[in-house]
Formats: sequence, structure tokens, C-alpha cells
Amino acid sequence: MIRIFRTISRVFLGIIFIFSGFVKGVDPLGTAYKIEDYFIAFGAEWAIPFSLSLAIILCVSEFALGIFLLTNIFKRTTVWLTLLMMIIFTALTLNDALYNPVPDCGCFGDLIILTNWETFYKNLVIDFFLIFVFITRNSFDSVYKKTTEWSIAILTISLFTIFNSYNINRLPIIDFRDWKIGKSLILETTEDLQYYLAYTNKETGETTQGKVKLQLLAQSTLKNGEVKNELIDISIPNNDYEKYKNKVGSTVEVPVGIIAKGQITYYGI
Repeated sequence: MIRIFRTISRVFLGIIFIFSGFVKGVDPLGTAYKIEDYFIAFGAEWAIPFSLSLAIILCVSEFALGIFLLTNIFKRTTVWLTLLMMIIFTALTLNDALYNPVPDCGCFGDLIILTNWETFYKNLVIDFFLIFVFITRNSFDSVYKKTTEWSIAILTISLFTIFNSYNINRLPIIDFRDWKIGKSLILETTEDLQYYLAYTNKETGETTQGKVKLQLLAQSTLKNGEVKNELIDISIPNNDYEKYKNKVGSTVEVPVGIIAKGQITYYGI
């Protein structure tokens, strides 16, 4: 039973690392931008010129470790390197989850976007299987000769480095980005467009930010001395939206007439 779980754990880790390295490797520039985000967040802007080189190293390392785990080559070295990488990743994503210096770590490229807490929990799951593999690392049997292991390693690293270089100099072979070729960038929605407005009282100069309408709280004193509170809605009528749709970011005058005595307070909603 332990032997079966050990094999399942090793294969699971191998698939995860291959997948993670591949989805980053299809867009190394995107991975480099994520690394730049971390450099900026930690005040290490001097390291930004190294971002692309580090991105390629990261992509190739993850993919290669995944292949090594899957084929069970360099078993002790592979497990140690994987453990070291996951210690760094887990600590980094815990910091992300707690303080949010970078909103998306890009662990699965642009294919799967996770929140920082989801990424941290994902790493804890990986750590669970990795710790078991690490503890039982001496129980794995080698199935290849050393020359075969080195051949697999050199071939994997060489081909995946070429793959990364291809995606840097050309468009990604598989494009997971939102702006990939053939995808419409026009906003498609069945919801009504929302207009965000600001209202300025020309007499007092008071400006109130509103969303689609403004509410005025009018307090009037009646003849019997009682104070009457009344909410009055003002907004651009729906049938007038066409008139103002090309005025986004501009100041427009909308005539509003209100009959009220006393104090008037503005609320934007």
C-alpha cells in the first residue's frame, strides 16, 4: 500500500511540475513580467533586467523536475531540488496571501488564475505529497542506467529551452492570453451599461460623486413648525443617454429643478 501511494505521489508531483512549467513556458515574457512584479514589490528594481533569464530558468527547471520525477531519474537529487523549490514557493505564496504584494503569482501562467490564498493552499497540497516522497526517497528503485538518465536530462532541458526561445521570438504556440489572435476585444455583455456621474451645484460649487443617480435629502419646515424630510432622486433620464454617451469624461449641464425650502444634502448612489 505504501509503495502504491509513493508511486502515485511521485507521478502526481511530476505531472503538476510538467504542467506548471509548460503553461509558463508557452509565454516566458508573461512569466518575466510576473517576476518583475515581485522585484518591484520587494524593492529590487535593480534586478528587473534579469527577469527574462530567470523566467526561462524557472520554466525549464519546473518542467525538467517534472520529467525527472515522472521517469524517476536522479531520484535523490531531484527530490532535494523539488523540496527546495517548494519551500521557496510556499513561503512566497504565504507572504502573498497575507500581504498581497502581487495579486497573482502566475504559477499556472495565464491558463489558470488563482487567488493568493488558493495558490497557498494548492502549494500545501503539493507539499503533503512531496514530504511523503522525500521521506521515502531511498525506497525508489532506479530503472535506467546513468548514461540513459543523463541523456533524458540533456534532451529535456535542451528541447524545452528551445521551446521557450521559440515562444519569446514568436507568438506563443498555445496562447492563453485574453488578447490572443482571433479573440474579440469588444466588450460583450447583456447587462445595461452603467453611467458614473458627478453632480455639481452651480450655486454653491459643491460636487458630489454619483453612480447613475443622485439623491437629495431636502428638509422643509412646514407652517405648523414641523420639519419634513423628503428624498428626491435626480438623474439623466434613460431616453437622454444617447445625448450624452459621447461626453464620457466631460462636464455636461443637466437642468434639474427642485422646489424645496430649508437644508438640502447630496448623496451619490
